[in-house]
Amino acid sequence: MALSAAPASFTVEENQTNKTFYEDNAYHLQQRAIEQCLRWIASKANAAQQFEESIICMNRDGVRPKQAGTTYCKNKIKLDTFMAERIYALDGISNKKRSRYREHVEKLGTRLNGHCEFTTIYKGPAFAPIQDTKAVYKGPDID
Repeated sequence: MALSAAPASFTVEENQTNKTFYEDNAYHLQQRAIEQCLRWIASKANAAQQFEESIICMNRDGVRPKQAGTTYCKNKIKLDTFMAERIYALDGISNKKRSRYREHVEKLGTRLNGHCEFTTIYKGPAFAPIQDTKAVYKGPDID
């Protein structure tokens, strides 16, 4: 969950020199880290199960909640949305990173992805609605 939190600027001290990472830099680093984590997970023997549990437990406490299927779908769409943001869109490496992410998720989430249904909903006043996505799990019980 920390890797997909809203990016913010930060400063790092290295060799007595401060280096500032602005919001776009932070977002880019977060996306790179998420893709790298999935690449590591994908190389494991129980990769799909580890991926599913990671997505299900994406919460403040890192615990498995009730209604794991619905939680999987909600968290996966949040992660997909975060990774779809085209930071440094003209950079080929950045585009490849997002493409690899989609490949990892398609492979690792094969068992549950097809059971998620997403609907776009609008909240708030008609003159300024906020778009949101409703996620519903319609698969086997995984609790």
